[in-house]
This record gives sequence, structure tokens and C-alpha cells, in this order.
Amino acid sequence: MGLWIVGALLAGWLVHRFVTRRAGDRLRREQLRHGWGRPFEREGVDPARPLRESMDAGEHERLDDQTWRDLLLDQVVSKLDRTITAAGSQALYRWIRRPLLDVDALRRRNAMIEAMGRDPALRAEIQALLLEFGEGRGKHLPRVLWGSIEEPEVPLPVLRLLPVALVGSIAAGILLPSLLLLGVGAAIFAANIVIHNRASYTIAPMMLALEDVGRLVMVAQRLVQLPSVARTESLRPALHEIEAMLPGTRSLVRRTTMLHFNDPFDLSEYLKTVLLLEVIRFYGAARSLRRLQPPLRRILDVVGDLDAAQSAASLREDPATCIPRIDASDGASAPPRIRAEDLRNPLLARAVGNDLLLPSTCLLVSGSNMSGKTTFLRTVAVNAVLAQSVCVVYATSYRGAPVRVASCIGIADDLLTGRSYYRAELDAILRIVRGAEAGPCLVVLDEIFRGTNPLERTAAAVAVLQHFASRHLVLAATHDLEIGEQMEGAFTEAHFCEVATEDGELDFDYRLRPGRIERPNAIALLARTGFPEDIVQRATQLVEAHATRAGAHAQSAG
Repeated sequence: MGLWIVGALLAGWLVHRFVTRRAGDRLRREQLRHGWGRPFEREGVDPARPLRESMDAGEHERLDDQTWRDLLLDQVVSKLDRTITAAGSQALYRWIRRPLLDVDALRRRNAMIEAMGRDPALRAEIQALLLEFGEGRGKHLPRVLWGSIEEPEVPLPVLRLLPVALVGSIAAGILLPSLLLLGVGAAIFAANIVIHNRASYTIAPMMLALEDVGRLVMVAQRLVQLPSVARTESLRPALHEIEAMLPGTRSLVRRTTMLHFNDPFDLSEYLKTVLLLEVIRFYGAARSLRRLQPPLRRILDVVGDLDAAQSAASLREDPATCIPRIDASDGASAPPRIRAEDLRNPLLARAVGNDLLLPSTCLLVSGSNMSGKTTFLRTVAVNAVLAQSVCVVYATSYRGAPVRVASCIGIADDLLTGRSYYRAELDAILRIVRGAEAGPCLVVLDEIFRGTNPLERTAAAVAVLQHFASRHLVLAATHDLEIGEQMEGAFTEAHFCEVATEDGELDFDYRLRPGRIERPNAIALLARTGFPEDIVQRATQLVEAHATRAGAHAQSAG
């Protein structure tokens, strides 16, 4: 009678769990449908997001770490991420970390994103399938698909024999009866507990990842059966590729389903421990997984790319965005060009748009402190990355050629390694110089060589800018007006400046204006931020004296 009650309670719990999950999935599908084109609320930066991208070999086409930090791209990815699964979030990160340089590859990706936005039925079916995979699931799949799972301490055939030996020896000891057989059973019982506990430290972190492998295969099986996917031309190549891989992966679904099962009474925990059920199933599934890793990696990438594509399509519904036009470069020797109107930074809620319409390929930006120079440099570079990754930019129009993006903006010294600020600058800029040999680049430089004296800073900055100007698109910001004077003709100059308010205070409109800045504002900001009057007056006098000496020197030289 007691077993019937326990069975009825367990069945009721399973039914409740199934009904609750189905209701939750229906609610989430409705939320996705009504929330299409709106940002998701996500907290912080997911530390597992870079995991899939880190498995790719080669650094050649990857944004380097300095550029990634300079452009605040971790925050940008979090802001733009509208994926459903962890696999999709990792795919989006991988797209942005490795912008495409091949125009045909960009067109194929754009076609997939356009299909998601154009066909609501396709999008709804894909989103429902991704929900079946599970929101946030697949986070650690790259660890088991690219990594290796060690063999168990006890060989798998022996592991499979131990539960049989345990049950047989105890049953024989009771039926015969035999204290010797019961003692053997007790010894096996103790050994199984030790084996289970030792193995748990190894398999626990990967248990859910192996379950996700089975989920991934089931999603792929459903994906190839969706009629909306079959009729979408941009998805057919990936669909046919998955179809060819699926037959060899079907056994994994059976091996990984309910791999980590729990019941409301925790009765299963005792059985899993003494009969080694979890350990045997885990290592059996891991053995099958080893020979199926290559096709499973490709299936994971396809599912992740579909999720990233529906996320990018949702971004296109934002009226602040547009679809960029990326054309093939004019040639290996011709510098790349970018033309954009009303460029905005996706991280700013009330961003001020600026145009990038240059008669030349190089722009030198001067301007007041706090007026928006660095933000403008970041805005151009971030949108260049987005144009070549998610095929969306924050602008009213954008046209350009594929470029590698490299920057030197946020340099810092390192006390622990003994690396000075200036040495950090040298290393960062040398990295760009060497990387630019691979092909056309968008080079973004903010106040370079500020870690040394004014004379050598100006000379070194001019030499570096002239080196880049012949083959690359260069955006540089500086307070050294002498650099603009020496680069005249090679660079277009523009500036940001403060504006006076009605009460005489300084304010900024963050608008890019043509030409060189006429007057700096550093000392005016001393007064505005509350520095003592004697400091402000003394600084003003020193500037005036320097200007007088410079004027006299110019007259004597003339």
C-alpha cells in the first residue's frame, strides 16, 4: 500500500512539473511576441559569454583585448543581447569579437537576419524551439564539445558490473543464507559509495552540460522538420548540413535524457549512490560523445547563430538603427572609407548623433576637455564593429568597406609588472602598427604618447599618424594643436567645444564642428569645478605669459 502511495505522489509531481513547464513556455512565447523589437533586461556581464569564442583557434581576425576594453564591448554586447539561450548569447559575443571581413559572408549573415525579421512565422517557430532548448541552457556546452572528459578511475565495464554484483550477493546471502555473501555485498556497498563520492567531484560540473548535449540534438531534430525553415533559402545550407550529421547523434538523446534526475523525496539519491546509476550513465554518455564532438560542435554553432540572428533582427526594429551597406574594398593599396550620418553610441540613452562624412580618409579631432572627443572615437569604432558583425548600426545611414578595427584609448600603467604608462603606450601602438600589416584598418588613437614630454610626443605622434595615413582610415583625438599644424593636408580636422549658457556657465552640445579648436578650456574648468581662486589666476597668468613669448618668438623668426 505504501508503494502505491509513493508512486501516486511521484506521478502527481511529474504531471505538475510538466504542466507548469508547458504553461511557462506558453507565457514566455507570448512575452517574446509582444516584446519583439524591445531591449531585454539583463544584469551585468555574463562571465560564460566568451566561452564558445575562446575555443576558436587563431587571433588573426579577432579584436584584440585592448581594443575590446577600449570600446567597452562587454557592455555593448550586454546592451544588445536579445538572445534566448546561452548558446545564442555566446554566438552573439563570437560574432562581435570576430567581425567579418569577407563581403559574401556578411551578405549571407545579413540574409539570415533579414529572414528572421521579415517572416513572423519563421521567427515564432525558431523562438519556440529555442525555448524548448531552455532559456540560459547550453552555457557550458563548449567545455564538453571542445574539451575532454577524463576516463573514470575504475574502468567502465567494472563500474557496470558492481551494481549487479551488489544486488546478486545480497540476494544470494539472504536466500541461501550466507554471512560470507552478505559480507561481500556489504563490501561492494561501501565501495560503491566511495566510488560515487569520488566521481561526483569530477562529473558534477559537467552533468548539466552533458544533459544539454541531448537537448541540443533534440532541438536539431525538430529544426530540420520545421516547414518555415525548409522554405527559407538563407537557412537551407545549414539545414542540409545538420540533416547529414543527425543520424550518428541520435543515440546521445537516449544516453543523456534524465541524466541528472531528482525526485521530490530524494529517494533517487540513494539509488544513484549505491547502484552507481549516475556515474555509469555519465561515463557511458561521455564515451559516445568523444567520437561525435565534431558534428555536435557544428550543430551548436548553427543553433547559436539562429538565436543570434533573431536577436539582431529584433535590434533592427529600434528606430535609432539602420542596416549598413558594406562594399568590397577598392583595392589593397586604397585606404578604406566610411560614410555615416547621425552616428550614435548604443550605450548612451540620450546620445547626440554626429556625421562622419570625410573628404579624406583621416580625421584629427581636437577640442575642449569633456566635450565628447573620446566618445566620438568610440562611437565610430563600435559601429564599424557592429556593421561587420550583427549587420546593424546606430545611425540613419552607414556605408563602408570591411576593416580591421584597432584602438589605443584606455592605457594604464602596471605597478605589479613594473610597466610604466609610456611603455604601455608604446606596446599598444606597436601592436596596432604590426597588426595593420594584415590589411586595411580603422585605427583609433586617443591622445597618443601623452606619457612623455611635449616635444617628443608631438614628433612621435606625427610620425605614427603619417605611417597609418597612406593605407588606413585613421581617427585621432588630441589636445596638441601642433600635431594638426604638421599634419595639415593629410588629415581633415574637426573639433568639439563648449557653449556658453545664459547664466555664463560652460555647457557642451557634443556636436562635431569642422576645423581646429580655437581656444582650450582646461583652466576655465578649474574654476568651474571649485579650485581656489589663486590657483586659477596663477594658471591663467602662466598661459598668457607663454602665449606672449610664443608670439614674440614667431615675430623674431619672421
